[in-house]
Amino acid sequence: MSSRTGVLLWTVSAIGLGGTAHAGENPYHDWSGLYIGVQAGGSWFDGTLTESGDFNTGVSLDDSSRLLGGFIGIQTQQGNLVFGAEADVGFFDLADRADFTGFRNATVTEEADWFASIRGRAGITSGPFLIYGTGGIGFLNQNLVYTSGFETLRQDKILTGWTLGAGMELAFGYGWSARAEYLHADFQSTSVTGTGLTSTTTTSTVDPSLDMVRIGLVKRF
Repeated sequence: MSSRTGVLLWTVSAIGLGGTAHAGENPYHDWSGLYIGVQAGGSWFDGTLTESGDFNTGVSLDDSSRLLGGFIGIQTQQGNLVFGAEADVGFFDLADRADFTGFRNATVTEEADWFASIRGRAGITSGPFLIYGTGGIGFLNQNLVYTSGFETLRQDKILTGWTLGAGMELAFGYGWSARAEYLHADFQSTSVTGTGLTSTTTTSTVDPSLDMVRIGLVKRF
């Protein structure tokens, strides 16, 4: 978690210094209107695998990956307050596996390849500089695979959950801005049930969460 925090603080500090340097050049900026953008960054997956049946144990599943995506939103400015809504999608390659060896040879693999969200945004602006908070509904495309000597079971499911984050944005040129954003998402648990060796069935359940640090380029209309 410390490496994620360091990346976020470095990014936020860089944009914050940029906002201070340019604030005097454009004392007023209107953030109202439609906007679209592209973004890139890093994603970190955390999940706890619990199995009821043969092992009754918990195992950590985690991975990190680069992220690429885009977003679209609309917002309005009232004084120095900015309110709006945004939808985004990001693609990555996250996967981890847990191996159970011994009297039963079994593997549980979790994969995730895209995340999307619909969020509200609210912030405070000073000229070309905007700081905001954001939150809403998140969606994660997850594949859970259970493999043993008896069978292979696969569950492909789009999980829903909540997401919260914060960011900073700096306007430049005509209708352009750059931003840095941190987002955390937590999702519903999902499970897959197979044939047990010491019990009738064995159920593997994963409770996933996702952290993302993203830098974006925005075009406002």
